[in-house]
Amino acid sequence: MKDLREKLASTVNTGKIVYGYKETVEKLYFDSPLLVITSANCPSPMNDRLKYLCALNKTPFLHSGENNQDLGGICARPHGVSVLAVINAGESSILEGLK
Repeated sequence: MKDLREKLASTVNTGKIVYGYKETVEKLYFDSPLLVITSANCPSPMNDRLKYLCALNKTPFLHSGENNQDLGGICARPHGVSVLAVINAGESSILEGLK
């Protein structure tokens, strides 16, 4: 998990990320995000729908072991983040080993 924390922090600083369930679903419908990450305490119906949409788009899906408050802290947000989508990885190597 420490590796994920470092890679996600690098992605936040150098790449493009969309936060939130609605924004992520919109990106899955109309664009093609590089990766979708959910928190450990993301509600099951949301998690299941995101997994389904990711499977349709062939987008990697990662259910992290971090809760939403920790995920928000990693992303330097003042609130919890249950769902996020990586649009551009920037200089991060977050996509290595996922495909």
